Amino acid sequence: MTHTLLLLNIAQKAFLFMLLILSTIITVLFSLFPITVSLSLLPLQSISIKRYIGAQGFAEVTDWDYFDETGKKVEPPPFDPSQPKRTVNKGGGSVRLFLGEVAGVEGAKIRSKGGDSRILIKEYNGLSEAARREEVSLSRLLDNEEDSSMRGINGESCVVNLMGKWNATASDFDKNEWYSYLKISPPSEGVLFLCFEWAGLSTLKTLCTPSSTRLSKLSPKRGLLGQIVQPPAIPDWSLRTRYALGIVKKVLEGMARIHEGGVVHNSVGSNSIVISSLGQDKSEAASLYATTLSRCVVKFSDFGFSSMLSDSTTDSQLIRRAKGYKIDVNNPFALSQFAIAEDLSNLGFALLEFVLGFLSDSDDVILDNESLQRQFDLMDSSIYSLKEYLSAETQFERVVNLLSENENAGWDFFEGLLNSRERVSKNLQAGEIKFLTARSLLLGTSFLRR
Repeated sequence: MTHTLLLLNIAQKAFLFMLLILSTIITVLFSLFPITVSLSLLPLQSISIKRYIGAQGFAEVTDWDYFDETGKKVEPPPFDPSQPKRTVNKGGGSVRLFLGEVAGVEGAKIRSKGGDSRILIKEYNGLSEAARREEVSLSRLLDNEEDSSMRGINGESCVVNLMGKWNATASDFDKNEWYSYLKISPPSEGVLFLCFEWAGLSTLKTLCTPSSTRLSKLSPKRGLLGQIVQPPAIPDWSLRTRYALGIVKKVLEGMARIHEGGVVHNSVGSNSIVISSLGQDKSEAASLYATTLSRCVVKFSDFGFSSMLSDSTTDSQLIRRAKGYKIDVNNPFALSQFAIAEDLSNLGFALLEFVLGFLSDSDDVILDNESLQRQFDLMDSSIYSLKEYLSAETQFERVVNLLSENENAGWDFFEGLLNSRERVSKNLQAGEIKFLTARSLLLGTSFLRR
């Protein structure tokens, strides 16, 4: 009897061990090959709103230039020096964000296949045009990505997937539930909602803070006896550098795929680049201790101002800005190249903000996107004047040295991004068919080869 019980005990342990191994293999497979599920056919009753996250505002940024009667840009501009060259006006609409979940049978099906049943829900109040642009651009890009060659190494998309939409009606929501459960006012009649995959709330902006500052803001943890336990040390600077440059590569790859898909973002910034992760914990890659690039997924979001490259010739705002750079606005090819260059310029400031913030040794001097653009304008768009300015601050010493390696490869990389509009204009006027793209930067710079 004793031998029989012993054999049974060994068999039970072996069975449990095999189950553990099988569960681990399944988890790894689902993290490497994420499952996406379309919600476009799901009934509204299958979507459960769990909590209110916050709201996004919209702002219009205007760069002021002066033109004479012939349309020629006047240099130097006859501005009042006390007046700003760049102004920011807040828009009237807003987007409310909610964490949702696919409930019921549909949600159970998603979870049974290892998928994430959580979703991000955006309510576009007074911004129907922004919602339309987001839907059109994302649908175009996601259709392109049905070709596996347009996806990342692990099969992930370069954009936050659009999964469904609906217009609110009075019968859809109980007003009392909105006030009591979500603590906010219910949606207006006819407001459009778009549903997106849940990629987390971490963005490139999340990482634009020095590691020492992020460490100091960690909540203290206590041991078994109630004593405060010191957090682990920050990863080595070389590991963080490799991680940062790896993220820059992923961002450039995503931007290249968007442009190659025929779309321009028109509002690229550090808040529109989502830093997500494989698996269920979407904040993993944005952790203070994250250094594993294979777990990091970069996705672009917020396509409310986006447009098709093919529509460049009818975009009055783009045409107005192109005239300031002496672009032939009657040339569709030139206009589309200028539209791409605008994305690259904005992306350059977002990436420079990230590199300077993420790898800085302190936060004594904070250079956000607007501050960098203002400094760059004051320095007549000279990247080496910016280098001299940053060299005077000890907190940027290691970053400046990093960008100066290989004969200033890093500074040349950012100069190409920040002055992409000027470079496109110069090439066009010289009759050269040579243009800067995210793909050419990705393949042509030695700065990212580490």
